[in-house]
Amino acid sequence: MIEKQFEELGKFLSNPDMYNNIAFLSGVSKDILSNIENFLASIKRNYIKINPFQLKEIEEIYLQDIVLLTDIEYFVRNPDEEKFLISLIERCKYERKILILTGEFSVKEIRFSEKILSYLKNAFNIGFKIERKAENHFKEIIKTIEQDLPEVKPESSIVEELREEYKAKMYIWKMKGFNTARIERVIDGNIDEITSEFVSFTSDIQRLIELQKRYGILELHMIPEKEKIEIEKKLFDPDSVAELDYKISFYEKRSNLRNHFKFLISWGEDVKNIGIDETNKEIIDFINDFCMEPYKYKGLNLIRGDRGFGKTTYLNLAGVQLFERFKSLVIAFITPHSILNIEEFIDDISYWDLALFDDIDKILFRYQKYFNDDILNIIFGMPVIATFTSKGFIETMMNFEKRTIIEIKEPGKEIKKKMLEKIAPFKRIEEEFLSKLDKIKGGYYEIENFVEDYYYERKKTGEIKEEKEIKPEMEEKQIEPEIEVKEIEPQREVKEEVKITEEKIEEKTIQEEKKEEEKVMKKISYLEDGIVLDIEDNNLRMQKVL
Repeated sequence: MIEKQFEELGKFLSNPDMYNNIAFLSGVSKDILSNIENFLASIKRNYIKINPFQLKEIEEIYLQDIVLLTDIEYFVRNPDEEKFLISLIERCKYERKILILTGEFSVKEIRFSEKILSYLKNAFNIGFKIERKAENHFKEIIKTIEQDLPEVKPESSIVEELREEYKAKMYIWKMKGFNTARIERVIDGNIDEITSEFVSFTSDIQRLIELQKRYGILELHMIPEKEKIEIEKKLFDPDSVAELDYKISFYEKRSNLRNHFKFLISWGEDVKNIGIDETNKEIIDFINDFCMEPYKYKGLNLIRGDRGFGKTTYLNLAGVQLFERFKSLVIAFITPHSILNIEEFIDDISYWDLALFDDIDKILFRYQKYFNDDILNIIFGMPVIATFTSKGFIETMMNFEKRTIIEIKEPGKEIKKKMLEKIAPFKRIEEEFLSKLDKIKGGYYEIENFVEDYYYERKKTGEIKEEKEIKPEMEEKQIEPEIEVKEIEPQREVKEEVKITEEKIEEKTIQEEKKEEEKVMKKISYLEDGIVLDIEDNNLRMQKVL
């Protein structure tokens, strides 16, 4: 007998607060659902009935005191609709609306998320068991109510109309190039199964369209040609949504990282700006060879040099060549100051193809707790060039194989001349000064100090005069009063001369303003594109022509 279940439902409706205003009715068939609706009508309670396939506008749902949500097991098929179910439960709970959930299965049989299951377990639970006699008995009780219900079309007619609508949509998707095999397999079957499949299929189509947009703005040169063809084929297959989302996200990340590291490169550097002589031939040859075939140098390649010998410049030269030659690779360019978030930096290592570390000894010392042997093994498993200064650093790298170790020599005269041009690009370089470069021991910073001392001493002795600031032409033509204070009453003469000069300037300004006014007043009115420009008292006004 199902009267007992309806008595329990009546008790819940009389005091729903005890169960957070939520009731879950399991074992509900179509006939029992009809009885539930009739029961709600018989006790004159305003309610709205919805199911997963005919969701109303969100605000329309909350206009009624009772929300009857049927077939909730179908929400488990679509994550987005499961989110809707959670939001519906929480809002009804907050607004003290009564929410009655129905389904064919019990709480234990439905594979919902833990959050939804917790709501169902804490709700007022009523289980129905279909018994023909009881069902017929209940129908007799509410027979008078059923007579007032509007006449409806036969179910078979509605089903066929819905099926034809689904077929029409399927053909449209098929014409647009989408793979509709999923729908074709069920289109002639049970209408509930078709409806469920269409809900899922439509959601996947929407996600595919978003994925197509994301793919369209990718830097396609970052994707191998074979992978590109495979992705473009799957952009019309709803069954490939998860795989496509992963791949497109992967290449989005690689593209973003490449552009980030590319920004850290100084693009004006080339061999001509550095200079070549016997002191740097070895390092230049190594960089050229590495940039032609980087995977030949897979592993750790070290470059050591004293401060100012050009380690950063040579590493930057390698970066420029690699970025220009390998358009699809993620070339990490790392300095001690470029790491802003060390956890995020470590997570991104798996996306790199090769790495250039400037002052790696400082980087590993600063973040030593993050760069354990496992992380370093991943990094040194790719082609790596790393510069360092500390002579004791090599001992800390004893556990790792080193492919190349190059010691940068003190720059020769030709290289120092290039350094000098960078330090003093606008100053005249005399032969006397160039000859002193041979006496400078060290690199860039020693030359910089020498230049400053050299010019300072020559300015002191008067050999070099202070450079005058070049003023704009307008400033040079400004009239400045000549003031002489040699007479007995200098203040009066100064004031008079300043006054005369100010009067001249004022008179000149008035004359210029009059000329401008005459030019403007010649254009009393001007008509163009329906706009009249009237000029009065040297003021410009705009009026629309009606």
